[in-house]
Amino acid sequence: MLDLPTPLTTVFTGVTFTGNSASNAGGALLLTGNWCPRLTLCSFVGNNVSNLSTVTVGENAGGGMFVTGLKKSPLEMSDVYFESNSAFTGGGFEVSLEDRTRLSTGDGLRRGSV
Repeated sequence: MLDLPTPLTTVFTGVTFTGNSASNAGGALLLTGNWCPRLTLCSFVGNNVSNLSTVTVGENAGGGMFVTGLKKSPLEMSDVYFESNSAFTGGGFEVSLEDRTRLSTGDGLRRGSV
């Protein structure tokens, strides 16, 4: 993995993540490392984590999105919609706070399986 000296700003605007799957975490999107992610007007619909049999921190979590280990920058989300996503924990999304990942929801999240 590339270890950047400053956070890489990544902006998702008007993106729809639909019907994606992962075996362990983040069915549609897994964010970790030296990023500064911003999501605005995005939708996560019908994504899943396919291995629902065990519960381990950072595994089987975040059907739509899983966030862990963001360095120096919060995850910023505004007007993000989650519906019909599935995982053992965090059907819509899960944020692991054990390593100081921060979450800023701005205008908030919309209904669904958060």
